[in-house]
Amino acid sequence: MTVILLRGNGSPRTFRLSLPALQRSLTALGFLFAFSIVAAISLLLLNLFRTASNIQLPLPPTAAPVAVSTPETPAATDAKPAFWKSLTDSASGSQDEGELRKELAGLREDIAKLAAQADGRKDIQGGQLSGLLQFFGPRNVEEGISPIAVKNIRLSNSPAGSTKEVYVDFELHNIDPEQKLARGYILVLAKTPGYLSVYPENAFSPSQNILLDYTKGETFGVSRFREARARFPAAPLEGTKPRFQVLLFSSDGKVIANMHVEGQR
Repeated sequence: MTVILLRGNGSPRTFRLSLPALQRSLTALGFLFAFSIVAAISLLLLNLFRTASNIQLPLPPTAAPVAVSTPETPAATDAKPAFWKSLTDSASGSQDEGELRKELAGLREDIAKLAAQADGRKDIQGGQLSGLLQFFGPRNVEEGISPIAVKNIRLSNSPAGSTKEVYVDFELHNIDPEQKLARGYILVLAKTPGYLSVYPENAFSPSQNILLDYTKGETFGVSRFREARARFPAAPLEGTKPRFQVLLFSSDGKVIANMHVEGQR
């Protein structure tokens, strides 16, 4: 590129510039200008940050801590775990030592109960057998929810000349207002002070952490009415006053009926 300069007297003067050199010079000037802007902005932000960090807001006045002395010796205090020591220190302003000890004892008892319950459920898989233990509790069946009612339980003996058995006959009534088909399993227990038997015979579950496996029970499907019979050997029940318990399980293992009947000596 040729540059022509005209002096005041009108005499021209020329000189040549290399285009690559001119481009490099302009690029360097551009980078220098951008760096200067970024540096100025960074210094401004740093100054603002330092100014904001030096501002201290006034804190509301707090009550002075009240020191409460305890009759424990320093050695006994240091021997406690840090967790229980922190609980004691935090509660000392509102409770005396006796109340605090009772509270800690209650917490330990609750933890022990939860651990025992977890150990008792360790063999039950996936929650599918959770209903098997419900009939041991005081509330076995929720009133007004079960679609099936057990009625007219009758006890009888097998005819003479045949294998001695005790029969438990009963009726299943569908009490659902819409008469929807109800399905599930039937289990019947025969109990004396020293004997326990179940119908069907293979419904006990000795290898699991449960008494009964409801899926081994006799299946039923009732839309209106159905008769059922459970059989027990008569020999173990002779000379006693047995009690029989009819249990109905839904298909998901919930106890939907629980009926007791007492036999004769």
